[in-house]
Amino acid sequence: NRRPAIDEEDLRGRLRSGELVALSFTSPSTVDNFLACLDDSSLAAARRCMIAAIGSTTAKRLAEVGLPADVVPARPDVVAMAGALAQCSATALAAWRAAGSPSAASSSP
Repeated sequence: NRRPAIDEEDLRGRLRSGELVALSFTSPSTVDNFLACLDDSSLAAARRCMIAAIGSTTAKRLAEVGLPADVVPARPDVVAMAGALAQCSATALAAWRAAGSPSAASSSP
């Protein structure tokens, strides 16, 4: 697999700033390509994100590199992964609100 050209500094900055809150991976090679872009601080920031893997093989690679998947759909399919990520996000938001955090409507980005 050929690694796509990306602005690595922008990626690292967006992770450190908290702008990226969820990450999705569709293969073990996407995990490896992602990791090759990071420094220590952006890797630490990535560990605070919600992480989705398309299937068990990708989830295994994520676990091996210290980024365990929060979301793995029942079947390895992008649509199923997006749905599972949305459900997990909704559950996390509900728990955050139940813990007394302000609602998303009252906070501004």
